[in-house]
Amino acid sequence: MWWLIWVVLVLAALGVGVLLALRLWRQVKALGREARGLSDAAERLERAGDDDVPARPRHVPGVVGEESTLDRARATRERVKVARSHQRQGRLERSAARWRRHGLLDGTPAPSVVRRPAD
Repeated sequence: MWWLIWVVLVLAALGVGVLLALRLWRQVKALGREARGLSDAAERLERAGDDDVPARPRHVPGVVGEESTLDRARATRERVKVARSHQRQGRLERSAARWRRHGLLDGTPAPSVVRRPAD
């Protein structure tokens, strides 16, 4: 009876080995395709680099770039700073009004709080 168990185990091990080998073979083939595609792309890049076409100048904004770009960036930054300042001031004013309404800023009790005399 033990021989049947061993036969099943050996056949299962062989089956798993075949499946692993098949998967490994497929991955090696896919790697070969990718390597071939990479070499083709490298050839195309090499041929494109051989052309005597002048490259376009790269656009660099900021300090080392065009002055108009830098001026636009400064104006945008200033506009954003002013807008944020107005938003911040509005939030502070709304908060202060809410605190005053509850009587937390000027020391007077809130108008909604009415103290009743003890009976």
